[in-house]
Amino acid sequence: MYYIKKIRIMGYKGFKDSTIDFNKEKNIIIGINEIGKSTILESIGIVLYKAIYNKIDNSLERYFNNDNKIRFYENKTIDSLPEIIIELFLDFEDEISSLKFSGLNYINHQNEEQCGIKFEYKFDRDFSSVLNLNEYAEKRIIPIEYYKAEWQTFSNLSYKPQFLPFKYLFIDNSNNRNDLFGNYAKSIYLSKIDDTTQLELSGAFNLALGQFKESQKDKLNIDDTRLIGLDANKTHLMKLLDIYESDISIQDMGKGKENLVKTEIALNNSMFDIILIEEPENHLSYTNTRKLLDLINSFTNAQIIITSHSSVIASHLDLKNIIWLNNDGSHSLKDLTNDTAEYFNRLDNLDILRFILAEKCILVEGAVEYILLPQIIYKLTGSKISELGIDIISMGSISHERYREIASILNKRKIVTITDNDKKPSLTGSNIEDNFAIFRGATIEDWTLEAAFYNWNNSYFDEQYEDRKTEAKYNGEECPKALAHMLKNKTENAIFMATNIEDIEIPNYIQEAIKWINE
Repeated sequence: MYYIKKIRIMGYKGFKDSTIDFNKEKNIIIGINEIGKSTILESIGIVLYKAIYNKIDNSLERYFNNDNKIRFYENKTIDSLPEIIIELFLDFEDEISSLKFSGLNYINHQNEEQCGIKFEYKFDRDFSSVLNLNEYAEKRIIPIEYYKAEWQTFSNLSYKPQFLPFKYLFIDNSNNRNDLFGNYAKSIYLSKIDDTTQLELSGAFNLALGQFKESQKDKLNIDDTRLIGLDANKTHLMKLLDIYESDISIQDMGKGKENLVKTEIALNNSMFDIILIEEPENHLSYTNTRKLLDLINSFTNAQIIITSHSSVIASHLDLKNIIWLNNDGSHSLKDLTNDTAEYFNRLDNLDILRFILAEKCILVEGAVEYILLPQIIYKLTGSKISELGIDIISMGSISHERYREIASILNKRKIVTITDNDKKPSLTGSNIEDNFAIFRGATIEDWTLEAAFYNWNNSYFDEQYEDRKTEAKYNGEECPKALAHMLKNKTENAIFMATNIEDIEIPNYIQEAIKWINE
């Protein structure tokens, strides 16, 4: 099996110097918007397909890391000119295939041969005496016209895509990107149709086109020396390819159906060793998303690298395959226990990605806390949760220990759990360990949220609910009527409390939780 082991990106867009390790089979790259998920797929395309940098274009300046550009503007030297280096580390299934790619031509090699391809985009020093770098730097311009792009294997050979012993495909389901790996239909054609048949098809097409031009030239005449012809740049067979299903072009299907068909074709026919998929959830209904995921899960013949914003995709394709990008670099969940990964797989309706991506997070047991906490936080801090960078997530039936495991692996900044002590003396009070803290009522009388609020505001709630006909019992035990009503009508009570939070005293353990997460 051929696969990408890792990629090192230096000086390209937001990546100053980052290394991302990949799993052999499935990879799900996640992160907040603009963190660089698409840039990783783009970087793979630059290396494998020799994309973007195959011509001189002044617009290429925008791809340099901004900090590196500023360094040149300030230093005005050749050595400070920004560069882009991308190293793609590969693993081949046989030694013969790897001969052209194995060597020491990569940074920090420490005399250990690796297999891969290196891309460099840098100033051509042959022009060192020609340029006035001060003038460029003062005008905040990078001298792109004096740059050169080079692709080499780690064995110092000039790289050509034809060298590769494996096949790869990029499926772009996003709305605003170009297909760096060439036309999708062309990729399928080259992989599915053998070389001999391709020549036969090309020859037959050219003959048919020639016959058409000859038979119709009288109708296309303009005058004695001029006629309307066909654009030779557009009449090559490769440029006319499309994919059809039941005599319908996939381009004429709905966007969701098109995305699904593209992925099905690529996987079902086992034509590719490496498949990159940009946002597979785009335009798909929940049902079709699950269909797509079942297809991906059943496929083991290729390495798949996916970028996604979907919790369903992340959990259903196994959290252990997640690569989380943030400002500190990339973080893998491959060491997550199988038990926890399977928990979230089976409960993929939970917004697990929101938990992973949250800067600060409060975990709560259910809907009541979820309704109340934004209002409580605003009362205590004067700020909205969005302003404080806090996400509130209802755990449902999942134990907070499952979340703690994920937080520990990812070294999450701060996680608070606000939960009940269920009248168990051993569970009363708070428990703070590093970046993960649990807050519960300090006494068994504050055994659940409603009880704690009632104990801190008993006269207020007694007055509010004195006219209710609720029996003063809960679970067979006698209790104040107001508390019984609060416990038997949790959601209704939560909405009432949220609306009137300014009149209500906040229990101490909740105050402590909000204070801790904001410290």
